[in-house]
Amino acid sequence: MRTVRTLVRGAWPGVAAAALVLLVAGCGAASGAADGAGGSAGSASASPNVTGVVLVGPRCPVQTVENPCPDTPAAAGVVVRFVGDGAGAPVRTATTGADGRFALSLAPGGYVAQPVADPGRGVMSAPPQDVMVPGTGTVDLELRADTGIR
Repeated sequence: MRTVRTLVRGAWPGVAAAALVLLVAGCGAASGAADGAGGSAGSASASPNVTGVVLVGPRCPVQTVENPCPDTPAAAGVVVRFVGDGAGAPVRTATTGADGRFALSLAPGGYVAQPVADPGRGVMSAPPQDVMVPGTGTVDLELRADTGIR
């Protein structure tokens, strides 16, 4: 009859192998979790299939016909969160570059994209936007964020 100690000792190689597989898989998933316009877009072989720009406005307290004060690209470092339809946890995030643009790769399907509020970068709030990522090709987004200036 085998003792518990013998069974546990015999199980360690399998447990260690399973832990190693999970660790390696987790590192691969985490490395592409925050993509930026200048950073990687997931794995080295995947090209971005979602690109876009975050536009922030208003930038002026008063807009007139003579001074329309158009929205401008967000500052570098604004995070855009992508959530799967019907899900609450972020699937992926992307970070804007100096030109307000971002790029990342997502599996085909429906998502909700939303810039994360960041008052230090001029983003007080932003509405969510539905996004449909196609099986082939690229979708280009124009996301709006509010500065709170009135």
